[in-house]
Amino acid sequence: MSQIKSSISWLVKLNLFLILPILVGSCGFHSLYDRDDGIIAPEFERIKIDYIPDREGQILKNYLIDNLTPKGKKCCAEYILSVDLTKSEENRAFRRDYTPRQTRLVFIAKINLRDVKSDKVIYTDIFRTTASYTSTTLAEKSAFSAVIADESESNRALRTIADNIKIRLAGFFNKSESEDES
Repeated sequence: MSQIKSSISWLVKLNLFLILPILVGSCGFHSLYDRDDGIIAPEFERIKIDYIPDREGQILKNYLIDNLTPKGKKCCAEYILSVDLTKSEENRAFRRDYTPRQTRLVFIAKINLRDVKSDKVIYTDIFRTTASYTSTTLAEKSAFSAVIADESESNRALRTIADNIKIRLAGFFNKSESEDES
């Protein structure tokens, strides 16, 4: 009896495995980045990322370049992406001597995507991310591990912002492309 159940279960799983891709494809599902001709979001190649001040801004710009144009630019810029990045630190969970035990980093990035030809802002958005790390006392502040913890959490938060910007821009271009078709 258990052998029959296992063979039926196996057949059901096989049928689901074979039918599921057909159902997903027929509902209109398609990849956010991949186009019919295999080019990954060709609009990304036409985006120039404007200067972002400070060290964190340059790190974010490098992440955006890696995300949006991993193979490099192939043509001239049709869009300019401006990013206004702000960073704040909040000290939390204080020790008995009132030194912070934990530091929370808050990054807010306001982006504007501008069309070069018309000089109009065609897309704007705000991204916020937080990261936290264990703070050290003033005596330990110069410790290598404290510096690395701060940089690591900062870089993780900036990478998250860059990934989210890529996703939202892909959604914007995908939406504007489908509106042009109809």
